[in-house]
Amino acid sequence: MTDDEDLDAAAAIMESIEWHWGVANQQIFIAAVIVNPFYQGRPFAQLYVLNNALLDPLLSDSGTTGISH
Repeated sequence: MTDDEDLDAAAAIMESIEWHWGVANQQIFIAAVIVNPFYQGRPFAQLYVLNNALLDPLLSDSGTTGISH
């Protein structure tokens, strides 16, 4: 493959990932990372929106995520 073909393939893959993420239930994926003892909240540490006060509704919204605490 040439570099142009690599860029075209990479762009198509990113477009597909972004589309699938857009239609996915994102809360369940974020909650899964947060409750994972290996990662906990570190991947989202820089996002002020995901502080402890705002995580409670995310994790307790059993109707959307299926997770309760």
